Amino acid sequence: YEGAGYFAEATRLHEQLPRSDGASGCVLVIQARRLDHLNATGVGFITAYAERLSETGNFLVLADVHSGVRDVLERSGLIELLGERSVIEFSPTLTGALDDAWSVARSILDEHGSGEHSDGDDLPGEPKQPSSS
Repeated sequence: YEGAGYFAEATRLHEQLPRSDGASGCVLVIQARRLDHLNATGVGFITAYAERLSETGNFLVLADVHSGVRDVLERSGLIELLGERSVIEFSPTLTGALDDAWSVARSILDEHGSGEHSDGDDLPGEPKQPSSS
């Protein structure tokens, strides 16, 4: 996601995000790498979306969050709603925060009984690991 967090951006983001109904036990990761500030409208939108996800048994993880945006999320109480581990700091490498988000998502699914991969099977969409043989 990229944008300034203004009303028009929140509307555009709302149109692009998946609906939370009809799914349960999912983790949505939003890469916020290009979001360098966030206003009250943006905080309100993310809060409402996270609450809707939670009501349907789903979870939200924000990845690549800049320090200024993280400060806004802390002051607004949104980090408390999402959980500290679900707000992943900006990484200078392109996939660093996404790798961390993947780990957090797996952990969340394991803890909430949605992690059917815990027997060693790969999750759908997970890159296949080369066998060691």
